[in-house]
Amino acid sequence: MKQTFTVLVYLKTSKINSKGLAPICIRVTVNGKLSEISIKQFIEPNRWNSTKQRLTGTSYRVKTINKSIELAINRINDIHNDLIQNNKLVSAKAITNKYLGKDQLGKTLLEVFSYHNNRMKSYVGKKYTRSTYVKYNTTFHHLKDFINQEFRTDDVLLLELNHAFIDSFEHFLTINKQIGVNTTNKYLSHLKKIVNLAIQNQWLLRNPFANFRTKNEDVVIERLTEQEIGVVSNIRLTHPSHQKVRDIFLFCCFTGLSYIDIKNLSKDDINVGIDGNIWIRKRRQKTGGLSRIKLLEIASDIMNKYKSDNQFVFPVSSNQNMNRILKKITSISGLEKPLSMHIARHTFATYAMTKNVSIETISQMLGHKSIKSTEIYAKGVDSKISDEMDMFNQTIPNTIKISEVV
Repeated sequence: MKQTFTVLVYLKTSKINSKGLAPICIRVTVNGKLSEISIKQFIEPNRWNSTKQRLTGTSYRVKTINKSIELAINRINDIHNDLIQNNKLVSAKAITNKYLGKDQLGKTLLEVFSYHNNRMKSYVGKKYTRSTYVKYNTTFHHLKDFINQEFRTDDVLLLELNHAFIDSFEHFLTINKQIGVNTTNKYLSHLKKIVNLAIQNQWLLRNPFANFRTKNEDVVIERLTEQEIGVVSNIRLTHPSHQKVRDIFLFCCFTGLSYIDIKNLSKDDINVGIDGNIWIRKRRQKTGGLSRIKLLEIASDIMNKYKSDNQFVFPVSSNQNMNRILKKITSISGLEKPLSMHIARHTFATYAMTKNVSIETISQMLGHKSIKSTEIYAKGVDSKISDEMDMFNQTIPNTIKISEVV
């Protein structure tokens, strides 16, 4: 699409001062978006010729002001041409800012990324988890390494971001850093958030992600089968801390709570539902989505085992410590699948599906904001496919049959 660019000189009669003089202004318009500046000259309104966009008269003062107008227009045209020739972002604001000696495009990528991460850090424990902050910080350092290697510099201007930059960063993460496709896409989504922040603050006017697409690879969701859950629940553990971690793990297997949500599960989150049974109603810290979970009898038994005066339902230690003990329990149990707090959430979702709990209900219990997030658990649950196809087979009437060959 051809770019439109116009320059209009006019008298701003709405700003007449106490001496009856109005300021001369210049309006720059690029692709329908405008920006205005004053050239710091004030005149009597009756001296202005709006058609010629100049003062009328032949006095020295009139000639001097008209010359100032011409110089200002020439300077604006030069700035416009310079931006185009140097393949820089052309906007009305960029032109007027450069005319005024300001550098609208001076912010750098890592500068904005640091600004974002510092603000995120201040919200840890309120709006964000520390894990989320750490992930964005990791992206920042990957980006810093990429810029240093690719451009031999410490940072780049926001202006320099384009499709090729993002494509090269993706290649760097995948090839140089040997990072998987899905994790690479997560880092790219972090960068995209920073770009959107820059656009919202008008530090960047063109979106380099406009035509950039990513696609995640399908992943195999690790989860425990019913038999394996039985192995974990029946294993004899002599160490009290091992028993505690095993119980919390099983509670998550029967509720779908993530590590951070089981850690923060308070007695205020436990209540009696309209059916007279015990429910968990809790907003997920990660997404803010509401989890509504009717407790199974086995989950209630586990919870009652840890009744105390503490405001939290379970004495949950750090995620690192929980997973360290779960690794020991894996070894003791003889299971080939490595136990972790995250596998418990996966186990709940897939186990519920094999028991014919609808995907809509599972989605609500997991606190997903979109059912698309839940659909990943429906893939590869062979036992459910087998059961439902058996049910399907039983509904086919005898009248439908393969005729014999004549």
